Order: sequence, then structure tokens, then C-alpha cells
Amino acid sequence: HGPVGVARLRTYYGSRVNRGTKKERFREASGKIIREVLMQLERAGYVTKTKRGRKISAEGMSFLDNTAHELKLLQTVTETPKKE
Repeated sequence: HGPVGVARLRTYYGSRVNRGTKKERFREASGKIIREVLMQLERAGYVTKTKRGRKISAEGMSFLDNTAHELKLLQTVTETPKKE
């Protein structure tokens, strides 16, 4: 998926805006919030900055994999068969 910049994330998280009696239209999401989140992830070491945007680092991928594994374990524990 390659590097991702703020502009692409703004488009991805944008949505339609209700403008009253006028037709709805697409608006991009707030850039400041996305920028701040990316900077925090960068400081934590989960994302690295490249020339064309930001990429997830090896440490970030490991964190995501571990979190997904823990969630999968929790899901299998809570899914007990029903007694009828």
C-alpha cells in the first residue's frame, strides 16, 4: 500500500455534508487532527516519515499484529457454545 499522506487520509475519512436545502456534497476530514495523530504515532515509533508520506514501521506492525492476536484470543474465549 505504500506511503500515505495527510491528503489521502483526509479524503478517506471525509464524508457527505448536509447543507440544509442544498444538495449534500463530499467534504474532506479535518487535516489538523490527522496530522496530530500521525505525529504522535511517529513519536511513539509506530510510523516512519518518508519522502512521499508516512509508512508503518516494523515496531508498529508488530504492535498491530500482537493486538490483533490478543483480540482474536478474547473473541474465541467469549464465544462459548450455548446450552439448550
